[in-house]
Amino acid sequence: MERLQGVVRFGRFGEDHGERARSRQALVVERFGLSGDVQYDWSTDEAQITWSCDGKVFLTGRLTVIGSISVTQQTWLWSWANESLQHAALGDIEQVRQFGEENDYPVLPWPGFNSHPELVAEARMVAASVLDAEGAVGGVNGRRATPLHGP
Repeated sequence: MERLQGVVRFGRFGEDHGERARSRQALVVERFGLSGDVQYDWSTDEAQITWSCDGKVFLTGRLTVIGSISVTQQTWLWSWANESLQHAALGDIEQVRQFGEENDYPVLPWPGFNSHPELVAEARMVAASVLDAEGAVGGVNGRRATPLHGP
């Protein structure tokens, strides 16, 4: 773990997990045609994400909300620490917290932290990798980051 201008960084650990998450995401985008004029929508109540083109749904997947950003407070809150989320939307997020505790990685077991863009991006990629997600989708205006799991 390293610090850059007061920001905790994952270093090589984050790079390895980030590369794994990015390569998995590229494969799912290519495999299911998730580029171009494709829209997505999700339901945290149903823990489901759908992709459509021209108003026709062509792919449905399980959704796990991993966290949220407060723009006004400039903070990130892990979903396992957010009591306002539906239980179904949490998926296996507890594994991310446990992984952080077991491997002594800061940020992962903390309920929240300052939402420095690079740190949030790294935390999202590490979470996607730990959860063995096929990809990660950023929320509307960056409010939520959600790993996407297989269809």
